[in-house]
Amino acid sequence: MLENRKFNGIHYSRYIASYQNKGGVVNYGEKNGFYRWMKSLGATDTMIREMVDIARMGKLELEIDCEKFINKN
Repeated sequence: MLENRKFNGIHYSRYIASYQNKGGVVNYGEKNGFYRWMKSLGATDTMIREMVDIARMGKLELEIDCEKFINKN
């Protein structure tokens, strides 16, 4: 299980949520805006990979249920 570590005193999930709340997509790859943003803040490749892992680690059953709910409402 991944740990929601801190970078500059802020939990990884806060960086993820902030980026997504502003319309960004958290994904792998050096060309991804999230990667470039985090690098500009001084995060290491390992930290960024952990953040992306957290952001991308959904649970299929929950995603299916959530998609049904969203499509209905």
